[in-house]
Amino acid sequence: MSPITINGNGTVSGITAGGLISQVVTSTNNYTEVHTGTANTEYTINSASGTAWEPQITITQGNKVHISLTLYLGKSSGGDANAYFDVYYKVDSGSYTKVAAGASLGSRSQHLGNIRSYAGGYNIEESSAQAEITPSISGSTGVITFQVRLTQRAGSNRAMHVNHTEQDNSEGGTTVSTFTAMEITA
Repeated sequence: MSPITINGNGTVSGITAGGLISQVVTSTNNYTEVHTGTANTEYTINSASGTAWEPQITITQGNKVHISLTLYLGKSSGGDANAYFDVYYKVDSGSYTKVAAGASLGSRSQHLGNIRSYAGGYNIEESSAQAEITPSISGSTGVITFQVRLTQRAGSNRAMHVNHTEQDNSEGGTTVSTFTAMEITA
């Protein structure tokens, strides 16, 4: 191990630093939408009509990405949706894969997180999740694109209200979901 030296020009040598945050990218999403359908159908969360919410970060080969998601879902008065969510990622133009999922246990589904509300149409539930990935990049840098997807598991025709309450009056409301990606140096 070499000694740490403060050089005459103001630079420091003898330090090897890893695990530092080199950049932070945050994407906010206030787009409101409703996904209603049969159980076990996966829906991609949008940031505009017909446009998937796809936060991106460009990282250096060998570095990690720490992600943090805060997601808001409102409940339908017609029935509680048992909403599971996942974050997927791809490198450059590759295929999407899950960032992380729960362990295999019996016949249970495997997801990153869950939101289930038993309250009425004025309720919005918040859920958050964090994970870390080390993407395989073929060049010196790679563009990592993320998607957030919902799967409703409670039964048929249960609605998931993204970023808003079902009720549209002065007691109802809208929210902002956020996604943050941080590049961590190797």
